[in-house]
Amino acid sequence: MPLRFARPGERTRKFVREVGSVVLGVLIALGIGEVADSVRWHLRARASLSAMHDQLSGFRVFLDERKLIQPCAERRWAELDQILREARRTGRLPDIGKIGTIPVRPGQDSAWQAALSEGVTLHLPREQVARLSLAYSGMITYRDGSIEEQRDAVILAAAEHAPGPVASDLLSELTVTLQTLSQRSYLDSSIASVIEKRLDSLGFVSRYSAGNIATSPEDLRTQVANRTICQALMVDGRAFAMP
Repeated sequence: MPLRFARPGERTRKFVREVGSVVLGVLIALGIGEVADSVRWHLRARASLSAMHDQLSGFRVFLDERKLIQPCAERRWAELDQILREARRTGRLPDIGKIGTIPVRPGQDSAWQAALSEGVTLHLPREQVARLSLAYSGMITYRDGSIEEQRDAVILAAAEHAPGPVASDLLSELTVTLQTLSQRSYLDSSIASVIEKRLDSLGFVSRYSAGNIATSPEDLRTQVANRTICQALMVDGRAFAMP
C-alpha cells in the first residue's frame, strides 16, 4: 500500500483543532470555577446580610423605645431645671424622689465587622454598603452618646432624697450636668431619628421577640410608661407640677 503523508494544510487544521480543544477545555474549567466562586460569595453575602439584618432589626426596637421615652426625658429635664433654679434662689434642695434615666442599649456591630474582614462587602452593591456603613456608624455613635447620658444621670442622682441646704459648688455641678444632659439627650434623640431613616431605606423593620427588650409595640409602650423617668417626679412627697 502506498504511504500517504498528510498535507501541510491538513496538519495545520489538526493542530488547530487539538489546540482549540485544549483551550476550550481550559475556558470551560475556568468558567465553571468562576461560577462556583460566584455562588460561594453569593451564599456568604446572603448569610452576612441575614446576620446584619438580625442585628439592625433588633436595634431598631431600641430606637422605637427612644422615640417613646424622649418626651418623658425632656419633661424631666425641664422639671429639674425649675427645681435647681429655685434652689439657687433659696440655697436649699427639696426632697427630690427618683429622677430616672434613659436606658443604655448595646449596639453590636460584629456582623458588619465580619463582613468587612472577610471581604463580603466587596461583593455587595456599593450603595448598599455605603448605607450599611452609615447605619452601623450611627448606631455606635448613639450607643456611646447614651452611655454619656447615663453618666450624667448618675451625677444628678446626688440630688435624690438630699433635702436641706446645698453647697454652692454642688449646686453648680448639678446645674451644669443638667444642661449637658439636656443637650446630649436632644442630640442622641436626633441621631436615633437619623438612624431610623437609614434603616428604613434598607428595609429593616423592628424585630420584636422574646429575646429582645419587648415582644410587641404594645409591650414596649407599657414598659416605657412604667419607667421611673416617665412617672411623676415626687418632690417633698407630692407629684411635682411645673408652674
